[in-house]
Amino acid sequence: MSGSLKQIDKTGPFSPTAQDLFSFINNHTEKDSVIIFFKPRVMRLFTNRKSILIENKNGITRGDYLCLQRIYNDCNQIIKNDLDSLLKDNMVQLIFQNVDFQFYRIKKT
Repeated sequence: MSGSLKQIDKTGPFSPTAQDLFSFINNHTEKDSVIIFFKPRVMRLFTNRKSILIENKNGITRGDYLCLQRIYNDCNQIIKNDLDSLLKDNMVQLIFQNVDFQFYRIKKT
C-alpha cells in the first residue's frame, strides 16, 4: 500500500512540480483568466482561476492559457500533432515548463 501512496504523491497535485506550476499561475496570470487543463476542478481549486477541458485545437481560443501534463500525453488533452500545429502557426507561446508540465499563453487573433 505504501508503494501506491508514493506514486500518488509523486504525480498528484501536491507534488513539487505541480505546486511550482500552481505558484507560477497564481503569480503570473490574471485572476479572470481561463486555463485549459485536463483536470479543470483541480486547476480551479489550486489557482482560483476558471478552467476548462479542451481535447482538440478547434476550441483553443476559449481559453487564455493552455496547460499540458507531459506524463499523460493525450489523455483528456490536445494531441501532440495539434500542439505542434499550434506552435507552427504561432497560436501558443510557452511561458513555463518543468519536468511534468508545459504552460502556454494562447495568442488571440
